[in-house]
Amino acid sequence: VKKAVGMMHLRLWSLMMTAASALKASWTKAPSGPSARSGACAAADGAGAYLFGGYVEQADTSRSVTNDLWRFYGGEWRLVAPAGADAPPPRLCATLAHTGDALVLMGGWDGADGFFDDVWTFREGAWAREAATLPGPRSRHAACTLPDGRVVAVTHREVFVYDPSDGSVTTQPTTGPPPSARGLHAMARVGAHSVVVTCGAAQSGEMTGDAYVLDCDTWEWRALSA
Repeated sequence: VKKAVGMMHLRLWSLMMTAASALKASWTKAPSGPSARSGACAAADGAGAYLFGGYVEQADTSRSVTNDLWRFYGGEWRLVAPAGADAPPPRLCATLAHTGDALVLMGGWDGADGFFDDVWTFREGAWAREAATLPGPRSRHAACTLPDGRVVAVTHREVFVYDPSDGSVTTQPTTGPPPSARGLHAMARVGAHSVVVTCGAAQSGEMTGDAYVLDCDTWEWRALSA
């Protein structure tokens, strides 16, 4: 059974929203695309979605880290940039965001002992390493894009901002009670000026199900209550 699961192609399940007397949702299975994997990162560009890297599982259930880039658009998967030396080093648990005319890849883990503090952009079919670096090697973090194109990331240590106008990465001080140190959390933009961070796990492995809102105008955290 495990081998059969390992050989399955990755399926994208897209949530289709329809409005009638009340909001309804249904899942639709998309065609086969990238090979079975975990730890990949993804980003949407308004018309489709991109998927980069992750652990790839082979038919014998062995795993390796990859650095290929795929796009889901028009109901189909397409390989945009194959794995290889022209791409960022293979990794998982990185973040991918879309801003302006580029994808931004930040940080990640090589699956062994190496963690990354690099920043890469993908535009016009080619990868380029940016001069900026993260505050330190980071993985298992989360990021999303603000309306002005800046990318906000929340790690287990801090908040930092990537600014595409000058390619800089800046640690952002915040006020208010922040989330506990965590990784593998979920993050999404809400409205024009706020992001929500929820769930995740501490480095000890203890999981959490709480949620926090960060106002990206005032940079103040606020805990959400049930």
